[in-house]
Amino acid sequence: MVEKNNIKVLVASTIYGYQDQLAAIYTQLDSYGYTVMNSHMGTVYAGSDKSNLEDCLAAVEECDAFLGIIRPDYGSGVIGETSITHQEVLKAIMLRKARWFLVDSKVVFTRQLLKNAQIVDNHTLK
Repeated sequence: MVEKNNIKVLVASTIYGYQDQLAAIYTQLDSYGYTVMNSHMGTVYAGSDKSNLEDCLAAVEECDAFLGIIRPDYGSGVIGETSITHQEVLKAIMLRKARWFLVDSKVVFTRQLLKNAQIVDNHTLK
């Protein structure tokens, strides 16, 4: 058993369809001695008195380091125009948490493909 180093790492990601990957990431970080916070693994407090978004944002405040995983799927926890993961990322930036991101190659490729494209929204003509 690896001795814990008291560093709390929050893993923020879309969950559905990626459960196996999240479990593997959790196991790997745990094996290095980190305290891993991840809602899928049940290590983010989920009190009945708060919403999922509030619980996740509280976890961002509590963590020492933030690992964001950017995937092609935006996530099911969309509130308004942004997902819970998106809100977690913004909060981590605002709080100046140590942070790292893993980005799916499809996201990087699409960003490069559309970087100079001119797309017109049919409703606003912008």
